[in-house]
Amino acid sequence: MDFLRAKMPRAERAGFVPPSPVSPKLFPHQRDICEWTCRGGRRAVFANFGMGKTRMHLQQARWVHEATGGRYLIVAPLGVRQEFTQVDGPAMGMHLEYVRTNEEVLAARSPYLITNYERVRDGNITLEHFAGAGLDEASVLRSFGSKTYQEFLDLFAEVPFRFVYTATPSPNRYKELIHYAAFLGVMDSGEALTRFFQRNSENAKDSSKMGAGMPEYVLVFRKLPSELDNAYADVPVTKSKAEYTRADWQIDAAGLWRSDGDRLPDPEMMMGMNMEELKAMWMRYSLRGGYTHEEHVALAKALEERGKLPSSFMLFPPVSRHKDIWTDIARMRTLNTEQSRRGEEKHVCPLQLDIIKRLITRYTNEGETVYDPFMGIGSVAYQALKMKRHALGTELNEEYWRFSIGYAEQVEAELEVPTLFDLTREEMRRAA
Repeated sequence: MDFLRAKMPRAERAGFVPPSPVSPKLFPHQRDICEWTCRGGRRAVFANFGMGKTRMHLQQARWVHEATGGRYLIVAPLGVRQEFTQVDGPAMGMHLEYVRTNEEVLAARSPYLITNYERVRDGNITLEHFAGAGLDEASVLRSFGSKTYQEFLDLFAEVPFRFVYTATPSPNRYKELIHYAAFLGVMDSGEALTRFFQRNSENAKDSSKMGAGMPEYVLVFRKLPSELDNAYADVPVTKSKAEYTRADWQIDAAGLWRSDGDRLPDPEMMMGMNMEELKAMWMRYSLRGGYTHEEHVALAKALEERGKLPSSFMLFPPVSRHKDIWTDIARMRTLNTEQSRRGEEKHVCPLQLDIIKRLITRYTNEGETVYDPFMGIGSVAYQALKMKRHALGTELNEEYWRFSIGYAEQVEAELEVPTLFDLTREEMRRAA
């Protein structure tokens, strides 16, 4: 047990002892959380709606001001500020002022200030005026690639005491926890996290760390490395990108490795085809002819050199003739495409709509109910409704659940809106 305890990462304490008693307006569990947060100095409080995030945040703001004499900034969505300024602020005996610019910050009579995310992100308010700051409803930190997240890492880096108050993440959203840790500067720095996500492919550094693609029927056993913080081997299997290309990696990492056979089509012939034509040709050839792994890689390399090999999906997947292996699924057809178009967070592992459609067709009739116990953003319900079934589902993540409701309502609206043909048929029926 001592060995395991020694391996546990611990966030440093950068806070202080609470300078005054905790507010009697807080429940016992909230008081304990506030004291822990204060002593930590840079901490995240995950609490769902109704658990008192606002009052805990206000208590922390009061302690930072009392300990430093400086201002405290609460950054919140615009629609939430009334909870602070009109409800919980007065209940806690604190006056909060809403500010839009640095000039308003300096002119404010209260040390407790609140603004919205855009004011900070766009530079209307800068952070050098504050001893502490906290993010309320900090969903902006969930997406590593978003403009707000990237800029907030630098903007808040010099704030001595910073906090996050937001709803509890789902257990499988580990990247979200990493993002919060980077913002707070605990367990890893924002700079190191940025490097972690911006590194080149794992294969280029140490391909012994990689597994096989889904579904994985290959068991990979690796010698335990001396350092366990990054899982890289003591003697990594390194590869040059010039010698081991994206084409090599895509085919080697696929879950289906075929045996040798005949030659593949000439890549020169394929240059004039679009992606759909290329994929259709590849499927026909794979089901009809022989196969050679080396020429499979060579074909992909030839198209990569000509700028024809996409980086976001595999153009030439291995194709099986076995009836129980579906290799004609369009892996890119998921609701994540719509999530990206809307600027929403993508699901970590979306299910392909083609798979859902095939299963619903195979196992249900029109009018029956399709149930998904792990609904996510509602891919199964979305496809079921489109195929004139009923849909039920359960999902722990409230944000994903809201997305699923939106997609279900979208399909229902599409099905209920009459087309020109429907109106024509109705007119013909009335005329008859």
